[in-house]
Amino acid sequence: MEEQSKVNKVMLELADKYKVKVIATNDVHYVNEEDFEAHQVLIQLNTRSDEEEEKKLIYTGKEFLKTKEEMTELFSDIPEAILNTQEITDKIEEFTINHKLILPVFPIPDSYKSDNEYLRHLNT
Repeated sequence: MEEQSKVNKVMLELADKYKVKVIATNDVHYVNEEDFEAHQVLIQLNTRSDEEEEKKLIYTGKEFLKTKEEMTELFSDIPEAILNTQEITDKIEEFTINHKLILPVFPIPDSYKSDNEYLRHLNT
């Protein structure tokens, strides 16, 4: 979109001026490109609008989750954006929710027999 090109140009100027790294992003509203029509129907249902009213919400059909290759192609004129984005992803720690519960241990005063008894005291 022409408007996006103008915004991108200014963002690159600001990034250069303030020495901020640029990253590659994409406005994602649905996973697969072929889900666009279903997304349009969902928008109509959620906003209770018809096709004419729905045109106020501008979607290009390109708001799907892009692959690394697609993003690299989209940002071919700004390769450092891809490198900077990769730098962020390299910092992400692996995490799984399938592990034992991890809770902090708080000491309770000796005058209480259990955590629950102490919590009841705190709630009164």
